[in-house]
Amino acid sequence: MNIFLISSLRQLLGSSLHLSQMAGLLLPLLLLGLLVWAIYAQRRSEAGAAAARLALDAQQQDRESTQNMAAANALLVQASGRFQELFQGLPTACVCFDGNGRIMEWNRAFEQLYALPVILGASVWDTIYAHQNASEITKSEITKAVAAVFEGERQEGIERTFQRPDGSEVHLYCSIFPLRGVDGEITGAISTDIDISAQKQAEADLRRSEERLHMLYNVTSQQELSFEEKTQELLTLGTVQFGLDVGALAEVQENQYRVVQGISPGGVVCSGTVRPINDTYCAETLKIADAVSFEEAGATERREGVTYRSYGLEAYLGAPVRVNGVVWGTLCFAGYQPHPSLFTSGDRELLRLMAQWIGGEIARRDAETAVKDSEERFRLAIESISEGLIVVDAAGVVTLWNDSAEKILEMTRTEMHGLRPVNPEFAAVREDGTHFPQGSYPLMASLRRGVPQHNVVMGLPRQSGQGGMLWVSVNAKPLFQTGEAKPYAVVATFADITDERRSADQITRQMVQITDYAAVLEQQKDQLEEANRQLGTLALHDTLTGLGNRRAFEQRIAQEMNQARRYGTPLSLLLLDVDSFKAYNDSFGHPAGDEILRRLAAILRDQGRDTDFFARYGGEEFVVVLPLTDAEGAMVLAERLRAAVEETDWPEREVTVSLGAVTLLPAMPDEDALVSAADQALYAAKAAGRNCVLHALRLSDTLSSDTPSEAPSGERSEARLPLPLLLAA
Repeated sequence: MNIFLISSLRQLLGSSLHLSQMAGLLLPLLLLGLLVWAIYAQRRSEAGAAAARLALDAQQQDRESTQNMAAANALLVQASGRFQELFQGLPTACVCFDGNGRIMEWNRAFEQLYALPVILGASVWDTIYAHQNASEITKSEITKAVAAVFEGERQEGIERTFQRPDGSEVHLYCSIFPLRGVDGEITGAISTDIDISAQKQAEADLRRSEERLHMLYNVTSQQELSFEEKTQELLTLGTVQFGLDVGALAEVQENQYRVVQGISPGGVVCSGTVRPINDTYCAETLKIADAVSFEEAGATERREGVTYRSYGLEAYLGAPVRVNGVVWGTLCFAGYQPHPSLFTSGDRELLRLMAQWIGGEIARRDAETAVKDSEERFRLAIESISEGLIVVDAAGVVTLWNDSAEKILEMTRTEMHGLRPVNPEFAAVREDGTHFPQGSYPLMASLRRGVPQHNVVMGLPRQSGQGGMLWVSVNAKPLFQTGEAKPYAVVATFADITDERRSADQITRQMVQITDYAAVLEQQKDQLEEANRQLGTLALHDTLTGLGNRRAFEQRIAQEMNQARRYGTPLSLLLLDVDSFKAYNDSFGHPAGDEILRRLAAILRDQGRDTDFFARYGGEEFVVVLPLTDAEGAMVLAERLRAAVEETDWPEREVTVSLGAVTLLPAMPDEDALVSAADQALYAAKAAGRNCVLHALRLSDTLSSDTPSEAPSGERSEARLPLPLLLAA
């Protein structure tokens, strides 16, 4: 059995497995085994030499030979025992079986993975290969793989499943190798299995998140739907995705909870429903200003609350809706039955995205309403004045006028629409009866030269057919877009002075009025620009910290990578995470946590350079893009940021950060690869004790051989591509 085990270990240690989980443990154990084997070989050699020398003495030969053989056997037993320890200490599940499929040996990792009773001599076909998932590898396929092993071939990278006696299912990464005897003949096989269930679950969660984001995009991108229709679609989507019965969007004002839109069985929760906010589960959401979830209210003190007693709602998932950074209300979902499983971080993130979109749409609608109100006030203002008013665009076409303009010019609305006041048929004349030179009409002069025209008197042929001239006094003012030297339009007012010329007071009043009218237009333009600026800020800035958001970062890193690759300049990236931030929030509350993030953003801006770009990557993570910065420069800035945070006088307790740095390499295919490398460096910094800076290039050997199996307590854990493979891709 020991010879069979030693052969098994030799095949295992000589295989071509490249699993980073085994590398750190197998190498020292392999060296230990080789050392034992070398000692054993040396002792055997010494024993043979001693036997040859003692052959000259026939009387002592038998006695010395017996002693040497006993020593050699003892060494063999010792070597076998150490190989047994090596085999049992391997972190990978291993099982050996003969040509008939009978199990001959296994290690402790195998017992822990499979949780099977004593299986010595049992058939692998009735135990470890008995339960296969048809979507991966069938029993017939693994039978062929085992047959190929006994023909001398290695079978590596087989993904399969196994159902434990307790009914739980594990996903396995399996490799099978032939075992050979002293004569070189195949005497059995060894199978190694690694549990990849966590990786499979992470892949499934990622697919589900992508599907949810796609569904969210499909709803919000439908241009033909109104805001209310899109909101109703989101409520329906939420009830389906979260497995809950009720969905509601509510506005909160003066401690009153008012349902704006709702969906529920029998219409129990409907638009217009009003309740005190403290009589709803949403009071908890507003208290912490973040997403809240619980699966069974009846199992907590909430069963004594009004909401539980009135509606019997068990499960709840809600998040605040912010408009321009201020809490406007809540978006929530609830169920009448306890939720069958715990709400995941993916559920809460989807809810936050829904609430964020709704808040952004409400802000946009408010901005549009403000602009429309401004336009309506302007329309009422121009209709209230007695002078004629027209606005002419850059092409010389009338785009806006008031009723007084129609009356003074004796034209209908149809005739005014698309009118060109500079056309020759107007035949305008000066006070002395001479014609205006071409291009010197007040409107055209103001439009072309960009200068106001004041109190220009001109005569126009009457359009009513009564004959005579219509005398008007015209004032014109050009309108400019911000930063533009050429006007985009001109506004003109004119008064009928046919019966008498206006007095100096009237002319002065006209000047005041046209200035007021121009100010109204300027104000309207400023409001439009402010609305556009706010929309742009909402799209690319994080409202809490004032830094760029993730969308802004993705745009910036794509630009910087293109520049770096095009001109061959260095580019580095820092990923920063607040250490033990969840514990800070749990201890001091989310408002205190928000203040930490705001102060941290200020520190980043103070310590950074003008060329650096800072953004909030998500939660307590920040990202810094460093153009024209190599690895050494990135580490200098990262350490400066870390030290600045550590040296800051924080209100509650010390706050520290961990940073992962990466510098762009030619082998990195895209932005995701760069971010992934920085993320792994950050992960290693966390594992190294936090409050430190690590660069991805200096971690490649360490991460490939000694990657922690679990994330530090309280920190996130994600499936990661090994850094050496990422840097060499």
